[in-house]
Amino acid sequence: MSSSLTTLFSGGHFSFELWLRKNDLLEYKDLFIEHGMTSIDTISTSSSNYKALLSDSQIISAPLLISKIVVILLGLNLLRISSNLKTALER
Repeated sequence: MSSSLTTLFSGGHFSFELWLRKNDLLEYKDLFIEHGMTSIDTISTSSSNYKALLSDSQIISAPLLISKIVVILLGLNLLRISSNLKTALER
């Protein structure tokens, strides 16, 4: 697992709170919870709730926030891919 991705884990489990803090999204915690995006598997651009989150009125009212969330989630996707490739190559 890449060191960037490892830092989001606490006690072997993904830390939603830590991820929010590291990405300066803590004030939007309730929105991520409301849209079911609270785990390493659901915080993703391929999540079924991704469009709903970006369409939320609180997010839409802050256009720069939409870009920020998209970039952060794409970055997390890249970390996942990198981690999966590294794991596959180590086998």
